[in-house]
Amino acid sequence: MLKEKSLEFTEKELNEAIKEIYPDYSLVRRYLVDYKFLERDNYGRIYKIVGEKKMNNTKFLLFV
Repeated sequence: MLKEKSLEFTEKELNEAIKEIYPDYSLVRRYLVDYKFLERDNYGRIYKIVGEKKMNNTKFLLFV
């Protein structure tokens, strides 16, 4: 499980958390970055939750 209330995660921590809900964790992780729910450092080691996004007049909150 991810660190409670943390906004930064290692790639390994993120992978483990995503694996609990979907087997292809790398696909989900890439989409989270592509759709700007997460930001990744230039080395792909640290991921940060961006937070709230608005898409098609619907508000999404990312809770990991």
